[in-house]
Amino acid sequence: MAAHMSVKEMKAAISAAGMSHVGVTEKEDLRHLAALALEQVSAASAASGGAMEKFLGDIRAGDVRTIKAAISTDLEMHSFSKDELLAGGLVEACLSHVADPAVATRPPRNADLRLLSQGGGAPMPICAINVLLNATSNVRKGRWDAAAVALQLRPLLQLMALDVRTVWGEPRIWDGVAVMALGLIRNVILHGQAAAKDALWSGTGCGDACLRLAACALEDERLQQAGLALGMRGVSSPRECGATVIMEWCDVGLSGSASSPDASGRATLALVAAVPCGPRQASSFAAELPRLVGCAAAAREHGVLDSLEYSHAGLIKEGGEATGALREGAAVRQLVSAAEGRSAARDAVVAKHLCGLLAASLGGAAGTPTDAEGEAVIGAGGVEAALRLCAAHPLAAELQEDVVCILRLAQQAALQKRTGAALRQRAESMHAAVGALRAKGASSHLIEIAAAVVGMCRTVSEATAAGNRPGTQVLMGVDKFYCSWCHVEKPQEQLKRCGKCKFARYCSPGCQHADWPTHKKECKLKAKALESGHATTGSAARRRDRNDSFDADAFSRAANALFWRRATEVVQSAALQRVDLFDCVVCIDMCGDRHRVRPVPLGALAAFLDEAIGVDYTDGEHTEVVHERNRRNGALTALAYAPTGRPPPEETHQMILKTFPPNPGLSWRQMHDQLLGMPAFQEQLASSDSHEEAIDALALGLESSQRGEGSQRGARAATAASEAGRGAARAAGEGWASIPGMTPEAAALAMQSGMTPDRFRAISQMMGM
Repeated sequence: MAAHMSVKEMKAAISAAGMSHVGVTEKEDLRHLAALALEQVSAASAASGGAMEKFLGDIRAGDVRTIKAAISTDLEMHSFSKDELLAGGLVEACLSHVADPAVATRPPRNADLRLLSQGGGAPMPICAINVLLNATSNVRKGRWDAAAVALQLRPLLQLMALDVRTVWGEPRIWDGVAVMALGLIRNVILHGQAAAKDALWSGTGCGDACLRLAACALEDERLQQAGLALGMRGVSSPRECGATVIMEWCDVGLSGSASSPDASGRATLALVAAVPCGPRQASSFAAELPRLVGCAAAAREHGVLDSLEYSHAGLIKEGGEATGALREGAAVRQLVSAAEGRSAARDAVVAKHLCGLLAASLGGAAGTPTDAEGEAVIGAGGVEAALRLCAAHPLAAELQEDVVCILRLAQQAALQKRTGAALRQRAESMHAAVGALRAKGASSHLIEIAAAVVGMCRTVSEATAAGNRPGTQVLMGVDKFYCSWCHVEKPQEQLKRCGKCKFARYCSPGCQHADWPTHKKECKLKAKALESGHATTGSAARRRDRNDSFDADAFSRAANALFWRRATEVVQSAALQRVDLFDCVVCIDMCGDRHRVRPVPLGALAAFLDEAIGVDYTDGEHTEVVHERNRRNGALTALAYAPTGRPPPEETHQMILKTFPPNPGLSWRQMHDQLLGMPAFQEQLASSDSHEEAIDALALGLESSQRGEGSQRGARAATAASEAGRGAARAAGEGWASIPGMTPEAAALAMQSGMTPDRFRAISQMMGM
């Protein structure tokens, strides 16, 4: 053979035999040395093969010394490797002591059940599986074929599927074999991954037996005791092995797409969810999972919690009936109870896993909370529990990331009916949790998001009394009805609706005739929307939204409250942008961590919405018609928008076009012109070409102490501009000062519009403020 080898191949063969070719220059001498090396390697291989056959023969014969040596020492100490043993028939040799080769569903006819040592030794079936466990322990660097090993485990899995604990005589033998077999299955799956899982499930036909064994190990106390007696602790403990096996099967279900499993993936996840579990295996794994999480959290088993969290997230994404138990209120309450336990308060890792589980429960199958999921998590106190854990571990960065995720999901779900009601009920406890966060020195970013969620609850709560029905224009949060042409306030029964669009209202036929050139285009658009069932107002909208979870009424009321709370800032922002207030649409953004109210020029509205929320605004023609009518009547046009929680291709954002009429005493134009006419504000405008910092602060409604330097200059200019109003407010004595939250600037504006302290209190009571 060496005669046909190249020089390079001959040198490699010489080196492989442990010989040296240094100093050999002639090709013939090199060929002769290579032939000697090949003969030496062949002889060593034959000797090794003979030694392996003898070793495997001793295993089959039940030689006590050989088996004990294979368990207690590293198999690499022999003249062959673990990989060679597994390829050479070690699995078959060991399983000959566990199952009958002829009938796999029963043990060997002459099973050797004696102890391998006097006293506390283990019977032969347990020791045989222990040898395989040792041989497959190299799951990271080993080169053994995990799929081939998995196929050879079929006799063992068939016996375990019978679940007959006396199959080897004593139940304790079954317990020992079960924990060893579970560790062996774990090693095979971790090493072979997809190929090994497919071989275990399809090749052996016993994948369900693997799952049942893993679920049993999670809570069967006898298996825990058997594992301790056999030295299986830590990552090799029965509970951790069982959690790992189930996690890997969930990973199979998510292999198609981690965000949306395909049909086969959902079928696999449904099988995992339905695995018998619980006392006497009378329940399912999905139903028992929250309780198992609570047990693992109480015991601070980090590895088990990690695997169960992954499994929980996978099962939640399945979204079918099999996993419905995970989305019920009882399951969420068990998770919240675990989050409120001592272990979570003392151990940041446990707290992190529990917050991850709460986030997955809130996010649901689509990653966006539905009304039922939001009500279950928020109603059970999941948000407050997460905030308290964050306060207990203020330096845990990963924990804070999960809590931020929970808060963002809660904010998305806040404008859905049942979720919003749950948030409003728990607003006070959430406010207390935010206070605890501040006291513990948590990150300012986290506190801002938490405060925004609480503020959203209160905004909706404060505006509950100020209804905003379709076709209604709202002033100071109180329902008022106006003629669409002359804009005179009338009782509702004295106004007649347009017979085609059911939207515009008129006090007389003359007003309707005068408004027709402007209203004609708007009327056609509204009537078309009404006929198609996609109308934003009227009975068609109510029919469409009857079963919709998004609370449009609460959204509209919250938008009203936000606008009137920041009306002064809107006027200042338009002046700082150097645009006419009546050339703008006031955008009321309720999507982000903090709600923003700012005027945007009508021509730039579509680009602004595309950049802000990624929405292609296609209703621009209708907006132009409404805006032109409002401009003529001295009213402001606003566009409020918020996330609906619906996944694409459904509407991801709800939008409402609103009209805010002028105040009786001080119109929007007068407020705008008076501000521009003040010398102090003119000085502010001339101080810089850009006021973006001040405009952003005004949009967020920040207090002066929270604004940047540019924003504070704007605030000082606005204060100087209303000097006369402040003097009038001071002259009013204690009347305005006794109103909570009333600033001198706001009192001055109210007095300029003809408002008195008593009238302001009456309107505030009507709004529920």
